[in-house]
Amino acid sequence: MKLTIFGASGGTGKQLVALALARGHDVVAFVRNPSKLGIANQHLRIDTGELTDKETVDKAIAGSDAVLSALGPRMAGGPKNSPITSGIRNILAAMKVHTIRRLVISWGPSIPSPLDKLTFALKALQSLLKVMANSALNESAGVNPALQSSDRDWTIVRVFAPNNSPKTGNVRIGFLGKGEVGMKISRADLAEFMLDQIQDTKYLRKAPVISN
Repeated sequence: MKLTIFGASGGTGKQLVALALARGHDVVAFVRNPSKLGIANQHLRIDTGELTDKETVDKAIAGSDAVLSALGPRMAGGPKNSPITSGIRNILAAMKVHTIRRLVISWGPSIPSPLDKLTFALKALQSLLKVMANSALNESAGVNPALQSSDRDWTIVRVFAPNNSPKTGNVRIGFLGKGEVGMKISRADLAEFMLDQIQDTKYLRKAPVISN
């Protein structure tokens, strides 16, 4: 398959690119600074640009079979113009033009799911996010409705604390407030789960939380 990966030069993005190439996919890596990616492969094309530039986003997506995003907002103090929200809207628009259906993105806990259980602990977490993660909440308030109102086949993979530990192969999947998941997740395990979702429809138009 041919995959377009946004946020490819970040911690999770690099894992996605490396694993996708190892699985034999052709990859278009969309980055702002190519020097941060540090991966060279004959099946890898690096596109440089801004998420807010519709033309460069469209070019990166054209001809792909699926799109993955490891874009993540700053918890606080991020740009007020919500560039990731604009980027996701541009991605969805380009996917529609090029009739690409599958989109898998990683995100934090600031996007809610109707399958979450609203416990006291979850309410406390939401209150904490309002104080400590205003930028993430602002982006979530734009990204979530953009996805919900689209007709693309999206999955939001929510995580709390991704880290650079080695792959464990042990991933717990669930929803908030139900005691099904923990806090930490290896980026290697996160990347593998995201890539698996390309052809797995179990979590279509859902936002599961995963952890080790």
